[in-house]
Amino acid sequence: MKSKNLLNNFHLNRSIFFLAIVIFAGLGVSSCKKQPSSTVPTAEEQRIEKAKADLRALLNDNDMSIEEMENRLDAIKALNIEDPEVVSLIAQVEAKIARLKAEKLREEEDARRRREEEMRKQRESEPAYKLNSYFNRIAGAASTDESNFQISQALTMFSSPEAPVLIIIAKDGDIVDYDEPTTINKYLNYLKDQKKKADAIENIVFDDNGKIKELELTKLR
Repeated sequence: MKSKNLLNNFHLNRSIFFLAIVIFAGLGVSSCKKQPSSTVPTAEEQRIEKAKADLRALLNDNDMSIEEMENRLDAIKALNIEDPEVVSLIAQVEAKIARLKAEKLREEEDARRRREEEMRKQRESEPAYKLNSYFNRIAGAASTDESNFQISQALTMFSSPEAPVLIIIAKDGDIVDYDEPTTINKYLNYLKDQKKKADAIENIVFDDNGKIKELELTKLR
């Protein structure tokens, strides 16, 4: 009888043991099921994240040309992504491009003005330009005193008030006809009295000191 009880207890204990194994195994499976699985971004999400990264790169890049920046932005805009952050980043890149264009335009305008100013100074430093300015001021002076002052200033460009002035009245190949010779002093006073536009400067001859020793003009018709 005692052996029979022991046998029954053994079977009972074994049944309990297997039941426990089944329960724990079930709990383990249930626990595994409850753990969240890793989510893989969808193709659309990946497209949005790439667009964001590309737009941030455009905002941070200071070496890219405006044209290349516009081309890359256009490619992103063509994707028609409606994500709010992407839309905001696009607006920021557009603002950056507009600012860069305005800065480039200002720089080009400043460079143009500097070139014009340099050319103006160069022209004004040239003897022909300066002399022609004196001619115009002498002929257009409002008073005799002003004309005389401009004449005295113009004469400082010449080696002598008697420096010859030759006025071309006709040309035929190498044959040149001149008007009656005059001097720079007489010619300047002629402009003062007649108040007419000076003849065109054809040629200037300088002496060793950089002063004009001979002036050749072409008579205006």
